[in-house]
Amino acid sequence: MVQKNVKIHSYEVVSASGKPSATGRKIRITINPERCKGCGLCVDVCPKGNLRLSEKINSKGHHYVELIEPDNCTGCGLCYQMCPDLVIEIENPSRAESRG
Repeated sequence: MVQKNVKIHSYEVVSASGKPSATGRKIRITINPERCKGCGLCVDVCPKGNLRLSEKINSKGHHYVELIEPDNCTGCGLCYQMCPDLVIEIENPSRAESRG
């Protein structure tokens, strides 16, 4: 089943207490399902096993990547570096705010 109008998923990674999670940093991860062709390279390289291919399909007919548990992400950036289609973006909002 092809999902129409699949939205970009953006996660702000913090723990339930509101403190930065995993690595002690507050990070934002954005996944654009429409760009994903389901190659799985990001899934294979995630050291926490925190990415998977969705059961849903994007408009191009591909199972796209999704983050399993946002609080478990370390923000290491391996998925971002491995993705050939620029599906994943990772930013550290606290760093961007400190520069401004």
